[in-house]
Amino acid sequence: MDLTRIIQQLRAERHRVQQAIATLEQFQQERNTAGPTHRKRGRKSMGAEERKVAAERMKTYWARKRQQEVKQPSEDS
Repeated sequence: MDLTRIIQQLRAERHRVQQAIATLEQFQQERNTAGPTHRKRGRKSMGAEERKVAAERMKTYWARKRQQEVKQPSEDS
């Protein structure tokens, strides 16, 4: 049994493990300081032109809805 050779192998192994740990810690630190990588959930904001188009579309929708109510009065009245 060559103890000197075993000790050298174990030291080499320890060095590889320490390098791997250092690399993983660095990766973890970079990832934490980079900020969130996911997008926020929720509605997207509309620009002025999109808002104008949506407003016109809704005006048309409600105008048609009022016309239908005039043609067919509700049965509750």
